[in-house]
Order: sequence, then structure tokens, then C-alpha cells
Amino acid sequence: MNTSLLYENSSSTAAILLGLGEYGRSYLENPNGPSDPADAELLHKYFVEVTAVADPSYLTVYQWEHFELRRWRKWMGSNWSLSIYASVVYLMLIFSVQKIMKNRAPFTLRRALTCWNICLAAFSIMGFLRTAPELFHVLKSEGGFHKSICIRYHHITVLIYTWYTYEAYEPPLRWFMTMNMFVHALMYSYYALKSLKVKIPRNWAMMITCLQLSQMVVGVTINMYSLYIKAFAGTPCACGWENINFALSMYASYFILFANFFYMAYLSKKAKMA
Repeated sequence: MNTSLLYENSSSTAAILLGLGEYGRSYLENPNGPSDPADAELLHKYFVEVTAVADPSYLTVYQWEHFELRRWRKWMGSNWSLSIYASVVYLMLIFSVQKIMKNRAPFTLRRALTCWNICLAAFSIMGFLRTAPELFHVLKSEGGFHKSICIRYHHITVLIYTWYTYEAYEPPLRWFMTMNMFVHALMYSYYALKSLKVKIPRNWAMMITCLQLSQMVVGVTINMYSLYIKAFAGTPCACGWENINFALSMYASYFILFANFFYMAYLSKKAKMA
């Protein structure tokens, strides 16, 4: 087993998306691989065959996608608390601007909203095209599913969660990224068209909300599977307890919020009268 191969190639986007998990973290600290032979064996058995890829056939890695992996993983892990401060500033800005604008005439921001939604739609489409090939490739491999697993409130929790878990690079993140990019690609494309006053059937909005609900169901399922594997199956799982509990709580709360929104927007008496 060439342990330096994985380390040297880990700067590629493909390797980053694959996620090494707890058995692979030692590669970031020791180019020669894990010091514990047992860890090295587990890493080789479960992760090396899919992570030791610099230029995979299923994904073109561009030069601008390379960056200093060790440096930024360490920095994100050491400074995740900045996401808390950013969230506090975010809330302060929202409530401050609401107070300032309370008795003022609203601004006309249709063009700005159109540009904003087009940019977010393009970003999400690009993100989906960059993350989906790796997820589908892993799912098609032997034991692929196991490898792939082991609104203010939403923005704040996502920011904190992604920052907090960045250093871990856990396998379930490939699911969360791909699903999120796909749904947001459709959602912001819809918003962009609406801001341009394009008439879109109401059932398209309902379809997008259904996709969001499905995303939360899959998120809960992924974390429940990780929980089962780690607690009862006795199979190595590159997921930490803290991250599983964090993600499970987050997706469960999202499901409740989106289910309530779906009911109020499409099923309630008020919605039917609109």
C-alpha cells in the first residue's frame, strides 16, 4: 500500500469530495500514513480504493480547483467558532435593517433580485454538476451505499454545520452537497423567472417544496443509517457521533419547518382561498 500516494493526491477536488473520515484524518498530519497498523488496514479496506484518485475518469479536475488541503482543513477546524460570530452579525443586520425600514418606502429591487437569483441558480447548477458524478460513481461501486454514508434558522444552522464539519470530511457530506445543489438549482431558477415576471404554473412551486421535503427525508434517513451502522452493525463507519447528532437534529427540524410551510402554503383553508 503506497500511503504517500493518497496524501499527495489529496489536494484534488475529487479526493476532497470523497471524504476520508476518522480513519483518514491521520493522513493530514502524517504523510507516511497512520501509525497504528489497525487503522492503516481499515483505511485500506474501506477508503483507499475510492479516495486515492487524483484525476478520476468520471470527473475532470480543473487547475483552479486545486488548493492547499491540509492548511485549510486545519484552519477551518481551528476557527469553526467564527461561524457563530458570523451568525450573530447576520441576525443583528436583519433586525437592524427591518427596524430602519419599518416606516420607510420599500426599495425597488427587482433587477437586483433577478441578478441575485440567476447567480445563485448558476452556482447551484455548477455545484451539482461537480458533486453528482462522484456520488453516482461511488454508489455504483461495490458497497457503494455504505461508503457514501459512513430561513434564518436554515442559513445559520447550515453555516455553523458546514464550518464545524469541514475538517472531518465525512462521507455523508457528499449526499448533503449533491442534494442541496440540485434543489437550489431548480429553486433559484424558479425565483429568477418569477422576478422577471414570467408566469409559472403554481404546481411548479409545490413541486420544488416537495423536493425540499424529500431532501430532508433523505437527510434524516442517511443519518439514521449512519447511527445504525455505528451503534449496532459493528462495521467501521467514518462518521463521528457529534456530527451524526448535529446533522440528524438539523434535518429533522428542517423537515418539520418545511412540512409546516407546505401545509400553510398549499393545504390550509387560507391557501385554498387564495
